[in-house]
Amino acid sequence: MRKYSEIFNEVLKRIKLSKKEHLEIEKTVNSIVNKIYSEIAEYIESKEDIFIGGSFSRNTVIKDDFDIDIFIRFPPKMEIKKISKLVIKLSERIFGKEAIKLRFAEHPYVEVMYNNLSLNIVPSYKVDAPNWLSAVDRSYYHTLYLERNFKDYMVDEALLLKSFLRGIKCYGAEVTKKGFSGYLTELLIIKYGSFVNLINEASSKWRRQVIIDKDGYTKKELNILFPNASMIYLDPVDKKRNVASAVSNTSLARFISASKAFVRNPRKEFFYPFSEEAYNNHIQQISIDEIIKLPIILIYLTHSEEIEDIFYSQLEKLMRKVAKQLRLHNVEILKMNSYSNFKNKSIIAYLVSSRYVKELRKYEGPLVYISSEHDFLSKNKDKPILWISDDFRWYKIGYVKHRDVKELLMDILEHNVVLPSHIEDADINIFYINELPIIWDREVISWIKEFIAGVEFWRNWI
Repeated sequence: MRKYSEIFNEVLKRIKLSKKEHLEIEKTVNSIVNKIYSEIAEYIESKEDIFIGGSFSRNTVIKDDFDIDIFIRFPPKMEIKKISKLVIKLSERIFGKEAIKLRFAEHPYVEVMYNNLSLNIVPSYKVDAPNWLSAVDRSYYHTLYLERNFKDYMVDEALLLKSFLRGIKCYGAEVTKKGFSGYLTELLIIKYGSFVNLINEASSKWRRQVIIDKDGYTKKELNILFPNASMIYLDPVDKKRNVASAVSNTSLARFISASKAFVRNPRKEFFYPFSEEAYNNHIQQISIDEIIKLPIILIYLTHSEEIEDIFYSQLEKLMRKVAKQLRLHNVEILKMNSYSNFKNKSIIAYLVSSRYVKELRKYEGPLVYISSEHDFLSKNKDKPILWISDDFRWYKIGYVKHRDVKELLMDILEHNVVLPSHIEDADINIFYINELPIIWDREVISWIKEFIAGVEFWRNWI
């Protein structure tokens, strides 16, 4: 532990709220709670039905970047439309219409900036566990569970874990991040007792799928309950829910790799905010001049402001649909990713092996024992290369329609892919990366470099 203590102390000095800072923010938040209660007292049973959830109540927030979640528990008989309108109106009256943003999870909630604080006003239902009417109904019971099980000494341990996860780009359960939620990080500290215990476990024992808590289930049963889950940690307040469902294969792999690297070579640069310089230095090693020589093709979308979770899910859906079509047309995709500022532009990028499609393509025909075999043979009787393979299916060889990947992609978008609803109104253009100087703003440059180089800045610390 001695080899870590200096690093941990330095990190905690940078990220932990002082008692004075926490009390000042708490005073502001309590004032807001009072205002909310004065607006909706007639609709809820008591003031205790407005509570502070999330990490702030346990002082496990990173001080220069955190949200405060204020939950309101409404009676189960109230319709969600009425609740949503009520929350929007009270937010407008308290904070001003221009200060709030409407966000969507399972149902709408309000995001607001107030006195330099980022607040979420979240409606939920006051129900007994586990009779949830909405996903956020669990939040009250999460708070109770953590009040009982999260010990004072764990505050620093959770802060170190959150800082580490943020440093290696794995923190946050949002669809744009696919990482570890705040709730999951605190459960992991309860489970393992300390940050060091956790990274030692991850670096030595974690593999492709991590199951933390079986609670009587077999591995087979858990995989039926949570198919394709990279990580499984049963929610202590709802054993039918996987707290780690957001964690992607990439995030899990990144955490394992970074844990191994840290155990081998402890450095403060693994932790946010010290990681920012290490990450930037890593990204800067690759030049734009070299990137634009690569066969990268972009779907460039311009659009109106969009809701992040909904739009990004649809952007990724489009990315996968197009990738499937490109592969069917003999295009080898080496890497792909998507980006959006959610205000006016988004990009889907494919790094392909070549700008040119192979001249010949293998086409899959019908199974020999289905009725469409006759039609297939009638249409292709003049084809010189036509055969049955060992999968009981006919195949043929034909020339591709488009040799240029850009032309092929334009044809795919026009004829082979149905655009998701939130993307169908966007203006879509196709470019090779060297054809699009308009994209070179600072944020996009960083994203393009990250797309090529990856975020794993620790890879040389061996």
